[in-house]
Amino acid sequence: DNGVDFEFEMNALISKVINHFATEVVSKRLAKSKTFQMMALKTHEHIEKSKKAISDPKIQQEIVRDAKKATQSVNIDYFRDSSKTFERFKRALKEEFRKDFK
Repeated sequence: DNGVDFEFEMNALISKVINHFATEVVSKRLAKSKTFQMMALKTHEHIEKSKKAISDPKIQQEIVRDAKKATQSVNIDYFRDSSKTFERFKRALKEEFRKDFK
């Protein structure tokens, strides 16, 4: 019993050490990555813009306009077809349950 506890403790410790070093390596690489830096900058800019939008009606209108443009490009027929497919699946599943539980 003591051997199992000791082995479990050692595995947990080794796992924590490996996790710590892996996190360090990933963090340092990401910090040096130009792509990650650009993503972080863009994220920061979007957050700042969102903060301003709370009090600026002009920016609120901009956001609404951009959202409307984005939703116009969505193919509504895709969702209708998916809904029909799901309904057929649901009916077939109910029928199978009825057969299994008779």
